[in-house]
Amino acid sequence: MIYEHDGSPAQRPHSGFRPAQRDVRAVGAATLPVGRAKKTIDRRGRLPLPAGQARALGQKVYLSPSLGRFIQVYGEDRWNSYVGRLADAVECAAPELRAPLRHLLGQAVETHIDDQNRLVIPHDLITLSELFPDSQAESRDVIVVGTGICVEIWDPARLAEHEAHEKTQLTEMWSAIGALLGAPRPAAPAATRGDEPQ
Repeated sequence: MIYEHDGSPAQRPHSGFRPAQRDVRAVGAATLPVGRAKKTIDRRGRLPLPAGQARALGQKVYLSPSLGRFIQVYGEDRWNSYVGRLADAVECAAPELRAPLRHLLGQAVETHIDDQNRLVIPHDLITLSELFPDSQAESRDVIVVGTGICVEIWDPARLAEHEAHEKTQLTEMWSAIGALLGAPRPAAPAATRGDEPQ
């Protein structure tokens, strides 16, 4: 018999889909979904994630379409924090500012990552994100990108086009992010002999 690290009998794997029983606390609170990989999604929406991304996201995840025609995958804690802050921000705002919240939540789906690190993405989300432009294909490649906040699932050609467009703006983007983070100002130059107090 095969045993787990804690001495309990290991469960035999089976072919059915079941939620993974993983404890993400064991890898520490700093674990983030990062990295990128080419993966294959099949006609039924089954997509294997890189093990590190799956571990960082945890068992329960939320899928949401993006206006950029890709799918966002959030871990439960990050999703609850993000949606809570967004809802608080727009609660008393003008009605038209609630449209992004309606887009995000109205089409979001709660699901699980199984014990083989697979997601099953609903057909509606696949259609919205145009991940299967060839209606006759049985499977196709996608790019899975970890952003530290969520995991994004992209059509390869669309991601390449998107990144080419962003490339010229990256310096300005990082400057803006640095300002948000309160990046320290450069240290003043050391005084020269002529500047030293007498």
